[in-house]
Amino acid sequence: MKITSLAASGKQWLLNKKNQLLWFLLALALGGILWFSYYSFRVDFRSQTDILNAHLYQQGQELTFDISRYEFIPLSLSFDNSITESLKDTAGSRASEDINSRLKILQSRIGAQAIFVVNNQGNIVFSSDAQAPDSLIGHNVKYRPYFQRVKAGITDHYFAVGTTHDIPGYYQSNGYFSGKEKLGVVVVKVDINDLLKNVQPGQENILLDQAGVIVSTQHSAWLYHSLTPLPAPTLREANKEHKYLSTNIPSLSFKRIRAINARTDEVFIDGTRYIMVRQYLPKIDMTLATLSPVSLLYKNIAVRIALGTAVLIFIVISVFILAQRNQIIHLRLKNQQALREAYNSLEELVRQRTQELEAQRYELEVALRQRIASEEALLNMQKELVRSEKLAVIGQLSAGLAHEINQPLSAIGIMAANAVRFLAIGEYDEAKANLERISRLVDFIGRISNQLRSFSRNTDDAIKRVLVAGSIDNAMLLLGHRFKEHASQFVRHPPSRNLYCLCNGVRLEQVLVNIISNALDAIKEQHRERRVSVQWYQQGNDVVIAIADNGPGIPVSIIEHIFEPFFTTKKNRGLGLGLAISADIIRSYGGSISVESQESGAKFTLRLPAAPEIKPENKHD
Repeated sequence: MKITSLAASGKQWLLNKKNQLLWFLLALALGGILWFSYYSFRVDFRSQTDILNAHLYQQGQELTFDISRYEFIPLSLSFDNSITESLKDTAGSRASEDINSRLKILQSRIGAQAIFVVNNQGNIVFSSDAQAPDSLIGHNVKYRPYFQRVKAGITDHYFAVGTTHDIPGYYQSNGYFSGKEKLGVVVVKVDINDLLKNVQPGQENILLDQAGVIVSTQHSAWLYHSLTPLPAPTLREANKEHKYLSTNIPSLSFKRIRAINARTDEVFIDGTRYIMVRQYLPKIDMTLATLSPVSLLYKNIAVRIALGTAVLIFIVISVFILAQRNQIIHLRLKNQQALREAYNSLEELVRQRTQELEAQRYELEVALRQRIASEEALLNMQKELVRSEKLAVIGQLSAGLAHEINQPLSAIGIMAANAVRFLAIGEYDEAKANLERISRLVDFIGRISNQLRSFSRNTDDAIKRVLVAGSIDNAMLLLGHRFKEHASQFVRHPPSRNLYCLCNGVRLEQVLVNIISNALDAIKEQHRERRVSVQWYQQGNDVVIAIADNGPGIPVSIIEHIFEPFFTTKKNRGLGLGLAISADIIRSYGGSISVESQESGAKFTLRLPAAPEIKPENKHD
């Protein structure tokens, strides 16, 4: 009886210990749930603010990019000779109509609000809305900063509300200069509200100018208000420029509650708490901000925490149920305990090994995808750089080619008029001769335009058999006017037979245009004979193209870096990508490029794989 009583007491003691452990685990689980809720709140809050920052950064980049797309318009218009001449002398009505018509067509195509030209007195003399009853022509804007601070070759940026139509816009301007004298300014006005995109539901975007005034928002009551009162000098300067609709800029009821990080604050605006994320856009000198109501943010976080807590509670309850069930199974199947432990140990080992192998396989797949994505991104970046460099070359050539085409066009006009007179008086032979000359000139213009179109279009980068002499001729068709302009000679040293190489013809022409253009730049300042020569020949399995000039040569310190990206010796010209891109193009076809400097000038040597000869097919009857 005593032994039985001791055994029963021992079992009761063990049962109490198990109950205590169970309650301890339950309390630990509840504490874990509370800690999980607190930790989840902090993590989710940080995650939500990070998402706001990321989305705002994307919006800022898109806005900057969209505005930058218009930047080249006033720059290119500042080189329009017809507008420059019209600003020098008061043009006739026909010239004004022509300029206004061209500005209207350009404004319609690029989607700008307006394009107009201001003379040196500050009066608008040409405008895309010349035909409108409330046209800008005749208005004086000399008080605008985009007129006062414009510099040659530099596009100025400025935001203001239009004084004629009371329509806000972002102005980009460039100047017309004759020497140091400012003749006038060309201005492109863009609706900045059309460029703000991707506003998330429940959020508000505000755009503040450099003075801190809200110039774009979905909340109309906030428009042309400041977050904090403007200093008196800032307000006086804005009124002097007629920048806003009103001379008084009221401030909102704004209070910064706390700073979350460098760009994120919790703020109070007009009775509502917001999470405000800011991003300064240096390119346009503005600040873009996103306001997300705190209540909406907390609601989203609460939903996530509730779901996470429910899942955690379910897991805890499941663990307790499984623990009780395992105890019962353990008591009933005590004799199989050793076998089960061995089996479970083996199963766990297999599972762990399987998980390790699966994790390694997944890591390899991720690494492979990242490698492929990186290679694709690099390839796309290289293609974009090639395209940008090609557009830069086309921009440099366009003025000269326009002059090269205008001369034959003038001759065609004269000869066509003469042919009409010859036909009228019966001089048919003379008329025929004039028409034949016109045909040759048209053919000449066609070859130039076809080559420029071929040079500018996007190619498929296919490798083909390319006739070296043809590529040189095509490059010279684009550069011939530069040799005439600088009284330079171009000397060919062709081989005894046609040579073909394996590459892309348009890419090879781009490389030749770049190197020959650099050679022209090197010799144009010297007073002795200016000469660029090209020699091509086959050497083993390679076709060698050597381009030499009789310029001053290249210092050794420059040769060491000449093919590096963004390295250039030309002040205020180019990005230093031409030779770097040329080297990448040649190497992509299995070739090489080198440069050497001699006393008589510089010499660039291109090596490309020679194309195999195509044997004629034997045809038997």
